[in-house]
Amino acid sequence: MPMPSGDSPQKAQEYYAYLQSHHIVDSRVETWHVDWLSLAWLWGFLIVLIISVGLWAKQYRILLPRLDRLSHGLRDRAGRRPPHLGTEVLVVSVLPFVAYSTLTEALIPAEDWEDLYASLQALKGHVQEYPGCQRFDVFVRAETDGSVRIHCYTTWDTPGQLEAFLERGYTFERLLADVGSRLETERSLVMEKVF
Repeated sequence: MPMPSGDSPQKAQEYYAYLQSHHIVDSRVETWHVDWLSLAWLWGFLIVLIISVGLWAKQYRILLPRLDRLSHGLRDRAGRRPPHLGTEVLVVSVLPFVAYSTLTEALIPAEDWEDLYASLQALKGHVQEYPGCQRFDVFVRAETDGSVRIHCYTTWDTPGQLEAFLERGYTFERLLADVGSRLETERSLVMEKVF
């Protein structure tokens, strides 16, 4: 079919059909096909899921017991162990949660509070970047004379991380020494969180 020419609607339609018939695809033309590997993974996952739910239901007996296994209306379980070891395995495998913390307490005069407050915000962002730091908490209470009592807590994953922070890190005590020469801590404690 040669390329049509002219300005009538019929010629325009012929020109459109001509262009459509000679359309060249830039990439390789592929027909629709089945991705058998993906389909096998999907069905395999569904089969494993159905089997594990069935075993779980059987082990934990979430379905009603059969009537022929009942004796006198109740199950005869005297002297028998539970049908599963879920709790025993869980209790043995779960380690106790332990964290290691520091407490530093200081009394800050009112005239030093604004500068120290801004520095505490920067210190919190800095200390929380240390490896093993779980928390950095600051609690304050305004005293009657205008001074501010501060309790600063840091919590760590391991005692080694806590010791490294106390030896080489920028602690609250070091911040107090940098902010004002007369600022000192009242007490510092190292503690262990057991629950």
